[in-house]
Amino acid sequence: MTECIVEKELRRKPEKIPRRRRIFLRTLLLSWLIIVFTVTIFVFAIIPYQKSQLRNEMKIQASVAFSSVSQIAENSIIIEDYSTVVDHCLTLLQKNARILYIVITRHDGFSLVHTSTNWSQKTLDSKWLPRDKQNSESSRFLMSEIVNQEVYNVSFPFRYSGIDWGWIHIGLAPERFYSDLKSLYVRIILTSILAISLGMVASYYFARRISKPIMLLNQVAKSIRSGDLSARAEINSGDEVESLADSFNRTAEHLKIEITEKEAEIRERKMVEAALRESEERYRTIIESIEDGYYEVDTYGNMTFVNEVMSKILGYSAQELTGMNSIKLIGKDNKKTVYRIFAGVFFSEKPISVFGLEIMRKDGNKRQIETSIALVKNLMGEKIGFRGVARDVDERKKQEENLIYTAYHDVLTGLKNRKWFYEKLSDLIKHAKRYQYEITLLYIDIDNFKKVNDRIGHEAGDLLLQIIAERLRNCLRKTDAIARIGGDEFTVILDNPTEDLSPEVVAGKIVESIHKSYHIHEQSIDYISASIGISSFPKDADDLESLVKKADTAMYQAKEKGNCYSSCHSV
Repeated sequence: MTECIVEKELRRKPEKIPRRRRIFLRTLLLSWLIIVFTVTIFVFAIIPYQKSQLRNEMKIQASVAFSSVSQIAENSIIIEDYSTVVDHCLTLLQKNARILYIVITRHDGFSLVHTSTNWSQKTLDSKWLPRDKQNSESSRFLMSEIVNQEVYNVSFPFRYSGIDWGWIHIGLAPERFYSDLKSLYVRIILTSILAISLGMVASYYFARRISKPIMLLNQVAKSIRSGDLSARAEINSGDEVESLADSFNRTAEHLKIEITEKEAEIRERKMVEAALRESEERYRTIIESIEDGYYEVDTYGNMTFVNEVMSKILGYSAQELTGMNSIKLIGKDNKKTVYRIFAGVFFSEKPISVFGLEIMRKDGNKRQIETSIALVKNLMGEKIGFRGVARDVDERKKQEENLIYTAYHDVLTGLKNRKWFYEKLSDLIKHAKRYQYEITLLYIDIDNFKKVNDRIGHEAGDLLLQIIAERLRNCLRKTDAIARIGGDEFTVILDNPTEDLSPEVVAGKIVESIHKSYHIHEQSIDYISASIGISSFPKDADDLESLVKKADTAMYQAKEKGNCYSSCHSV
């Protein structure tokens, strides 16, 4: 890791301007820009303010003159004698050299014009009648034809007895205003030059003070980047830069410790990875050599690994199975069950040793397997998927099903046998007792069956029994149960018979169907008949042995009559 850092540092291009010089110049330039910007803002703010102050001084002087003239003008209007106001205005003009003229104007334009040398009565044009609707004070610089020079004219509205009588215009000489303004500009320029000069000196000192410790920090950082993790910045400036250097040194120390720990961790991880690869190779070898199928899936159900045996069980190649979602293999019917089992393993983290599952092979055939499931975690302890071992039990399942079928079925006719009959009848009696309904037992014996065996042979007798079994199926409902319990003896269980399909009606259909002729080995057999005994639960008996015994007794009663049925309550 350190060597890589050194190589990168060697490839770094040489700098055209030394870094310390660049930091100094940038700091100095930034400081100067701040000073110039501050002075500029100050100048642009102070000049309008000072100009406004100078105008206000002139307005105040004009306002004093207006107050004096307006008082005299009111008396002159009362006595209708303007000589007094004329004398007063001339006196003001002579005493105050800054006032160039005083003009008293009525709304009709009639005006008394006073200058420092004379006065006159004139009718002035509309520019001497301000258009301010509020009749408020106004002021401006203008070129006056009265004195033939630029003046600062201040116009005051003149009211008498609450009536707007006209205007009083005071014309002031602007020379002092311009003189004061020029003096203001000179002071501002000198002050700005002094401020900028002092600021530049302070900026230079500030830039020198800042750039030196920053350059030292840069050199230390460069050393650390080159691989020297022991480099430190020793700065004793007593300010924020010293605090920054202290934080930098602590960071560098922490970085050194962290890099050392990381290097140790990397070495340890490489050792663990090497051991893990070796272990995985042994693990894969064992997996490929076992006789059972092995698979791994992620948490989304996608296959990530299968061994060769698993590929044969499923009918796919390992490449085809990798990435395939397991839902394609288990089918939609088993989807909820499989999801529930895998979710249980995921949340409980307890493996399942074995459970049966029907899978769909690539060729479309279904296959029974038994599989185990265990949770898979990575080195960080995170749950990343599942693994399991699968065994093909399809042949064993078929054998078990054949054994179960043989145990409960008659091999010759395909009907249920005596064992199934007694278990079924026992369950139905319990159910009928609980839910209070009726069941009926028909005990059937085939008459003259022995003659067929004696005359035609046992093979014909077997065919005859198969035909009789088929005729019995056609006489009954799908919910009714048929069993062959002996050589030529059959039983029928009617579950909750109805009035339309009573036991007597069913027995009559069976007797009629059995009595029809048979054609076996090109011979006609017309002497076969049936004797049927009928007993009902709970009317005739309330337990299995009694119910069968009474049906058997009724069957013998019917046999004595020949080709008929008989109920036990009629015996």
